[in-house]
Amino acid sequence: MSYITQLYFKDVNNLSDARFAAAADAALIGFSFDPSDSRYVEPATFTEIKGWISGPKLVGSFGLVSPDELNREIDQYGLDVVEVGLDVYGGYARSIHAETMMRIKLSALDQTSLHHFDGDYLFVHADDLFRNWTLTRVNRQMVQLLKDACTYTNCILDIPAHADELRELVEQLNPAGICIRGGNEDRPGMKEFTGMQDLLEALEA
Repeated sequence: MSYITQLYFKDVNNLSDARFAAAADAALIGFSFDPSDSRYVEPATFTEIKGWISGPKLVGSFGLVSPDELNREIDQYGLDVVEVGLDVYGGYARSIHAETMMRIKLSALDQTSLHHFDGDYLFVHADDLFRNWTLTRVNRQMVQLLKDACTYTNCILDIPAHADELRELVEQLNPAGICIRGGNEDRPGMKEFTGMQDLLEALEA
């Protein structure tokens, strides 16, 4: 399946989501290794899921841990990419044992973030300030910042939007990827993917 941008399936914590993402030709599949996160995945569960999928890069999302501890986690679980906060890990990218995806809130994005960026991916996510995101509600300065981010970095956007809005967003900004978030299973091994299917169809090339 071909899309107009790459897909990053984030916050996966069950096999149903992981297998769906792999079948949908996702470029990246993300798992939270932050115990304080509601989408935290137990290490044993991650190892089991990892054994069922192949192809996408495996991303581990972390909260505040030391660079040394982060590298131990990367080596232990065989992660391809780590997602960490730009505000904490900016400047440390070259010392990390995997590709880096630096996370920043949309409201905190500015030219300084872009000029000093040294990660492999920039992950821009909407926060409360842009909870009701639409292209028409964001001022021109913010749109230009997003365009610059997508031009000068491998920018992955995590901005809530309906399927038609999502395609408009991608066509206007041309990001390296779009984030699609995982959800809970209806029961073990069973889940409805209608909403995700709508998003994927909207992004088909």
